[in-house]
Amino acid sequence: MIVDGLLKAGRNYTLYLRYATRIHHALDGGVFLASYSVGNETRYHAVTQMQAQEARRVFPCFDEPSFKAVFQINVIHPTGTTAISNTDVYSKTALKNSWTKTTFEVTPIMSTYLLALAITDFGYIEDRYRNVTLRVWAMPDALPYCSYALKLMSKALQFYEKYFDIPYPLSKLDLYAIRELRVNAMENWGMITARHRYVLYDQTFSSTTDKAQVDMTLFHEIAHMWFGNLITMTLPSFGRDDTRQLRILNPTIRTDNEVLEGFNIGTYYKGEALVRMVKRVTGEKFFQRTMQHFIKSHMYDNVVSENLTNALTRALEKYDHNNPFDGMAVTDVMQPWTHQKGFPTIMVKTINETTMAIRQASFDGMTKKFIENETWIVPVFYREDFRSSEQKLVWLKDNKTVLLNNVAIINPNFWGYYNVFYDNYDKLKEVLFKDHELLNETARKMLLLQMFRFQRNELLTTEPLELSLYARKESDEGPINVLCNFFQLYDIAIPNNPNLRKYIFHILVPVFERVKIDRSQRDHEQIRKILLLRLCSWEYKNCLDYVLSAFSLLKDECQNELLSSTCNKIAPGIRQAVYSMAVKYGPPDNFDFLFKKYKIEKRLTEQEKIFPGLIGTRDCEQFMRIMELVDSDTTDLSSSMFLWSYQAGNHDNHRPCLYAKAEQLLKPWIEAFLHNMKDKKLKSLIFGMINTMYRIPTTEENLKLLDKYDILMKKILPPPFFGITRESRNVAKKDLHSIFGKKELFEKYFENFVKRLENGQIN
Repeated sequence: MIVDGLLKAGRNYTLYLRYATRIHHALDGGVFLASYSVGNETRYHAVTQMQAQEARRVFPCFDEPSFKAVFQINVIHPTGTTAISNTDVYSKTALKNSWTKTTFEVTPIMSTYLLALAITDFGYIEDRYRNVTLRVWAMPDALPYCSYALKLMSKALQFYEKYFDIPYPLSKLDLYAIRELRVNAMENWGMITARHRYVLYDQTFSSTTDKAQVDMTLFHEIAHMWFGNLITMTLPSFGRDDTRQLRILNPTIRTDNEVLEGFNIGTYYKGEALVRMVKRVTGEKFFQRTMQHFIKSHMYDNVVSENLTNALTRALEKYDHNNPFDGMAVTDVMQPWTHQKGFPTIMVKTINETTMAIRQASFDGMTKKFIENETWIVPVFYREDFRSSEQKLVWLKDNKTVLLNNVAIINPNFWGYYNVFYDNYDKLKEVLFKDHELLNETARKMLLLQMFRFQRNELLTTEPLELSLYARKESDEGPINVLCNFFQLYDIAIPNNPNLRKYIFHILVPVFERVKIDRSQRDHEQIRKILLLRLCSWEYKNCLDYVLSAFSLLKDECQNELLSSTCNKIAPGIRQAVYSMAVKYGPPDNFDFLFKKYKIEKRLTEQEKIFPGLIGTRDCEQFMRIMELVDSDTTDLSSSMFLWSYQAGNHDNHRPCLYAKAEQLLKPWIEAFLHNMKDKKLKSLIFGMINTMYRIPTTEENLKLLDKYDILMKKILPPPFFGITRESRNVAKKDLHSIFGKKELFEKYFENFVKRLENGQIN
């Protein structure tokens, strides 16, 4: 930039720039083109996704959260369409040749990643909360199912206004439902965007899980209107985690890719866990009062994590003379948690019947070794009596050991962000067998999860398997889901082992028979879905009879109707499982029936249940028909991405087909991608297929096929992609070792289990 004179300090200057941007694919962000159908007509609308660093692709700006500004957006768009943005419309002007100029009110001072815009012909439904206009925008077929979300927006605003003691700062809040969005939802200030599945709800056709997803999504995004939008985290610079998923919360940001890393889902989970832990130490009311003061002190500003911990320290000094942080400053306590990777493991050693010693350790799951000199300041929550709800707190510092007396269980509600490793699990096992509900669902779920992880990391052997025998009395989803996931790993290690199947059926069949009610009933939907998917995959006869009978009735009753009509008597929460298992184990025409219904289905929530059902096929040619859908514009972005995650995680039966068809599938994608290296949909499809191929091969045949596939990849992939295959191959080898390494031990255990069962030694 060349100026015609010196710029004077203290003066404001206006810079006018000519610039242009492209309309991108949804995966690229920035301004992207989305579509929907009305009858045989395809209609288009333009939407934005600015997080994490895409605003710079739309207009020239300092595109970092700390560079806040006010914005006034002017849009020229076709007459007959509507422009929506963060603020209310200031004016509309009719232009020549059927164009309209819409000018929006000036925004509050805000970060660029929170800007939003849509050019659309969508309709909307409207309500008001106090002086705030609320709208939900959706395509015509979806609009009737947005009423629940609209009511929920009012409830969420009311809740957070009361919690933060700060009114919602804008005059309107829009919720824009869209098929193609690369994230589940985005908290744009005043204009939330979200995928359809997180907005639409219908009492007749939606499951309890569907409803919970809408609840969690909207409350999450609306919380950001205060924490994230009104005050915003600065991208900090302390040190970056390059080795583990459980991330440092204060990473160094050097490149565009590292900005994206800062918005990683692991960051969300760790941040949430640490806030929960701090809140449990301070108490709910004290934490809320501090949060209110903290946000009021930093409105429209940027903060770092130390601002919050310093605020908590000052509040404790002012209001609470009995500092629950053992007299320490909150910043000092939290510094290791936010600046170190991973989290501690609390090691529990039994001294005698009444006394145990606890200390902390840092364990690296990749190397299966303890890390020296890496410690945290740890609040250890514990309960002295299983029947009591009272929890006590003791602090672990450095490498010190603390003695505790009369402890029943440590971290029973998972308030603390750490694992707990006991040198003896007999007491917990005894309690679970006598009355498992003395531990709540979260405690049981986390106990099982941690024990199986310890087993994979070679800290335990068969202890998790013995303790899991209590679960035939379970009726809660959390523990059963954990068990099913790990049972699948055993089935990979020793496939089709009859003793393993007897062990699994001994635990899961009683649970299944308790919750296996009429297909139309909605009780226990999520646990029924899990059990149907797993037990049918393990070919439990009653499960197969259940799904095949339900699907046969469906074909008769819905022959000439959509599956989203009242003819479909299968409870919404178990449809995906029934569809998938009926296609996998039923006659070939089950796939044809479902494929036809998918192509004509109008309701998106039903399409999202049918699509994974189609993936259940074991027929290669049928699977290729699905691939043709994915490769076309007839499936939305979320279905295309879902294909790989679902297929890789649950369907090994497609791998021989994919190996055989790899060149046919990949070559055109790669050729197209090399002509347009910025096409993220193609990149996603290619990476998805490569990573799927290198997932754990579960048979000797697949191991041999993988070697052939490796040779093919070297032949057809350009160097950047082959680097991905090498990385995926290395991960697969590590997984293979961790699973197959104890194959003989598992086989012996399950053999002995069957003997004990037959001898009446196990109830």
